[in-house]
Amino acid sequence: MGFTRFGFTLIELIVVVVIVAILAGIAGPMMTANVSKAKRTEAVASLGVIRTAERLYYTENPSIGYVSVAAFNLATNPLAPYIGTGDLKGQYYNVADYHVNAASATTFTGYANKTDPGNVTINQDGVITGR
Repeated sequence: MGFTRFGFTLIELIVVVVIVAILAGIAGPMMTANVSKAKRTEAVASLGVIRTAERLYYTENPSIGYVSVAAFNLATNPLAPYIGTGDLKGQYYNVADYHVNAASATTFTGYANKTDPGNVTINQDGVITGR
């Protein structure tokens, strides 16, 4: 009468470990790239809201033009009537991460200030730059 063996051999375990290591080596960088892409997408969407608010403000106040905003405080910001309270609150960026520099009454650059994925900017024409 022989013994019945249960379990895995050493070779089977090594093969499984190698397969898991290969999958982890491929999935890790892909996940990092997707997170950076999600951060940029969130910044671009919020900057689009800011651009729309700036254009509405400009339409209603052509003598003043575009306005600079150091950090968005929706209680005191001149753009507050055009931006909803939740429009700039995301998973990766918060309201204080967005800024607008009005170089003149007819030009501005809005940017999302984060170290990762880096600054993302939009101008009055809707041109988006940054990572």
